[in-house]
Amino acid sequence: VELAWAGAFYLAVAGLARTLHQIRQAGVMGGQAEAETAPIPLGEGQYSVIHDPTTGLITSTGMVRGIRRTVQMRYVSF
Repeated sequence: VELAWAGAFYLAVAGLARTLHQIRQAGVMGGQAEAETAPIPLGEGQYSVIHDPTTGLITSTGMVRGIRRTVQMRYVSF
């Protein structure tokens, strides 16, 4: 159970990292980052992300073997 908990947490963090990368790329390329992702499989689990560019809030959820962990991050664009 502890490995699944840790795995779900790190998948959620991977979702944050991917979204931050998309935001940076969108800024460079003049596009927009995805607002919401369908579950993305990675390793033994999956993650999904909701990005609200109006508030700068990213909510990422990882899931491994039925264990779900969610992390949030707020950013300020300039």
